[in-house]
Amino acid sequence: MYLLIHNLKIAIRNLMKYKLQTIISVLGIAIGIVTLAFAHSAIERIKLPTIYHQSYYDRAYQVWFDSLNLAPDADTNYVRVNKDIIRALKGDGGLKCAEKMAVPNGTMYGNRFEFHFSDSSILRKAVDCCIIDPEMFDYHGHRSAITGERIKKLGVGEAIICKSLATIIFGDKNPVGAVQVYTSETFPIPFTIVDVCEDFSEFDSPLSPRHMYISLGDVESVQCETSAEAYAIWINVARKEECTDKQLLDEINSRIKPFGIKAQLQSEAGRESVEAVLTINSLVYLVSSLILIAAIIGFLRMQIQLFWSRRREVSLRIVNGATRWQLFYLFCTEVLITICMSVITAVLIGNWIEHFLYTRLADLMSEGDFVIHNLGMYSCQIGLLLFVICSLTIWIALIRICKSEKGLEANMRHSRTHIFRNTMLGFQIAISIVFVCGTFITLNWADKMLDAYHLPEDESFYENCVSLSLRHDDDPKQLVEEIRRLPDVDRMVCHSEGHIPVLNLTENEEAKVALQRDYLPFFCATDTTLLSFYNLKAHWFAKNNNVKEFVLMNESIYSQLKELGVIDNGTLTLNDWNEGVLTLPIAGTIPDIPYTNMKTSIYIHQGNEGRGFEYVVVPKAGRYASLISDMEKTIHRLSPSVSDKMAKNFCDKKTEINLIRSMKTIAWILGAVSIIICAMSIYSTIALDTRSRRKEVAIRKVHGAMRRDIYRLFGRLYFILIVLALFIAIPGAILFNQMMDGIMQGSVDATLSPVIPCILGSLVIIILIALIVGWHIRKVMKVECDEMIVKE
Repeated sequence: MYLLIHNLKIAIRNLMKYKLQTIISVLGIAIGIVTLAFAHSAIERIKLPTIYHQSYYDRAYQVWFDSLNLAPDADTNYVRVNKDIIRALKGDGGLKCAEKMAVPNGTMYGNRFEFHFSDSSILRKAVDCCIIDPEMFDYHGHRSAITGERIKKLGVGEAIICKSLATIIFGDKNPVGAVQVYTSETFPIPFTIVDVCEDFSEFDSPLSPRHMYISLGDVESVQCETSAEAYAIWINVARKEECTDKQLLDEINSRIKPFGIKAQLQSEAGRESVEAVLTINSLVYLVSSLILIAAIIGFLRMQIQLFWSRRREVSLRIVNGATRWQLFYLFCTEVLITICMSVITAVLIGNWIEHFLYTRLADLMSEGDFVIHNLGMYSCQIGLLLFVICSLTIWIALIRICKSEKGLEANMRHSRTHIFRNTMLGFQIAISIVFVCGTFITLNWADKMLDAYHLPEDESFYENCVSLSLRHDDDPKQLVEEIRRLPDVDRMVCHSEGHIPVLNLTENEEAKVALQRDYLPFFCATDTTLLSFYNLKAHWFAKNNNVKEFVLMNESIYSQLKELGVIDNGTLTLNDWNEGVLTLPIAGTIPDIPYTNMKTSIYIHQGNEGRGFEYVVVPKAGRYASLISDMEKTIHRLSPSVSDKMAKNFCDKKTEINLIRSMKTIAWILGAVSIIICAMSIYSTIALDTRSRRKEVAIRKVHGAMRRDIYRLFGRLYFILIVLALFIAIPGAILFNQMMDGIMQGSVDATLSPVIPCILGSLVIIILIALIVGWHIRKVMKVECDEMIVKE
């Protein structure tokens, strides 16, 4: 106990002696830990497909079907799976050469379900679901997140939900046993959630963690009779070990021969998914760990410098009987305290990040595409690993010093080279340049992406508006009328957003090729109040107040379609999902709509408010908070079983824009931390270097050395380090820009050059190093030569 208290006193004394370096080390390591923990959480789904771990993986195949009677004008030769093919393959006990078989389904339905629990509680929720072959989970080898057992073949009316989606929909409530009682043409029977599946890999095609999967039986669960075109185009088959590929193929062909088709086998044991997983994980872990590596290098360099500066203390302790383990405990105590403070800081930052994501980016997180959790736990695990690494480094340094008394005496008397220290400093400079260049590259891309959303100059008006979604409510009209009568409501804007097929494009191949699609993005509105809300100045061709349905087209899209000769008659024919085919007059054109990154037009359909519409509620001046409160009370009173938050801030719902802005903030933070870590490392290195060479500087001054000579003496080393760091960092920054170009493909029209960001990032680090070197040289030049020489 006495030794522990002694070590703590010594450690706290040394940490307080170098307060600034300690604080910067703690913050740098903490942010590095959080960055790595965030990356690890974000790519948890980037793992090998589940079937890769099954014993029959090398015998698993995708079976595709080709037509024996190919039409002359057919684009492809494949035949889509249908119920007749499935019945033929599953009939008579199934394929004799197949160990397992499953038919994937690629159709997703968006439904509003009402779940009834055993405690009589009811939860109403909109869920994307998919009708699935009952053997699909068993074929892939997915396991229960509750019991860990393999999920067997599903029965009729049984459903499976993924763990992450279950958390989003049901929260802490156990979904197993929840019954959805309502039936429809798509779901003709009630179904019950029987298990929660572990999260899928992103490579577990065609399964997705964002959907709930429902079984209706062996054949019927594949697809409804009314939607035969939505079948998958292959089936999954695992061959029995005692059979050959030829025997399996011959058996399949013999069963499907009456349909005029033949089968071909494609192995699922390809290396593409394995290579993709390894590449993605390696790149993400490498990039996310750079800032932690830089912080740890700086911290260990500082510790080892202090370690060597305390050689006399070590010598005295050894003379007085201290063992190597006692010295190790003494120095490790400082490391342990620093890492513990870093981990605590990292846990606090991680909790704040999770809270920020699930509040400001709630829409993105609720979709299940992006799941971040357990940052605190991952931070503790990384902190433990860091302590082990730092302890090993301290032990190695201790062995070098304590080899023997003669070795210790030599180490205390003679000067040493600083190759290791300078090499680590060079790596830190390179990492800092990469991060600062990456910051400017990210900001460049983010600004371009935000420009694509046509944001208004003053967003204060939109920040005080409320977005109201009605897709979860049974009686939207009653709710709308109740909210419209609230005293704090100024006006309400009704609209919905989506893509509508345009028959003008479908019938014009040249236009379809030019636009690369046969549909256009539209805002469907019930009146023209959308124009005043977005402050859009429409160019009317011939405004006719008697016309209730018309189109206001985006200016650039209108010009493009007019050049292609698609809308010479001044009308547009839409294939609306609800209204069918509509031929509407083009009443005018509008500029780009704010908060949208597509060339969106407006389709006015007066007096047709329905469930799919959303409302933007504009409050009276200064009444936003009270309006939100009144709306929540009204919604809860009329729809108490609705768990989804229907009223949200208008700007908060713009998930992609908020994500881009968050990306800019994170880039600034990481860039600033890199600069601070680099500055701290350079500062400590130069401080030690100049302090140890004051005698040399004094002698040079006596012999007539000018300040520029001293600058040249110290600057030579850092010039070489900067040049070597640039050779490492600039290719890394260019690769990062190429990676951003691949990620943002389609979001930004042009490819952005990395030249200016790389120059700016390099200049920032070079100027920083020059300022620190210059400041230290000014300090060392103030030393009185006579006093220094006499003292030495």
